Amino acid sequence: FKPVSVRLLSEIRNQLAREFKITIGLQMINNELISQINTLVSKNVGTCNLTVSVYDPEEKIEVTMISRKNKISPSNELLDVLKGMGGVSYKLN
Repeated sequence: FKPVSVRLLSEIRNQLAREFKITIGLQMINNELISQINTLVSKNVGTCNLTVSVYDPEEKIEVTMISRKNKISPSNELLDVLKGMGGVSYKLN
């Protein structure tokens, strides 16, 4: 085994990530949460497609919305803020 190249994990994440999915519980949605997510998206402009999913655990229904105009960069700061939000999860593809 012989290494051909060495790259930082953060560089690989930014180069290879294609989709960033944010999942929110229906009960958690309010004006403050929407404002926070809009602020995060505007501060972390990048190349990943952004998808937002809203789910209702009682009715077991999920609605997925794909953003056509906003693309996002999955930075460490973004991931940390999303981890701190209750009822919000994310997935990076």
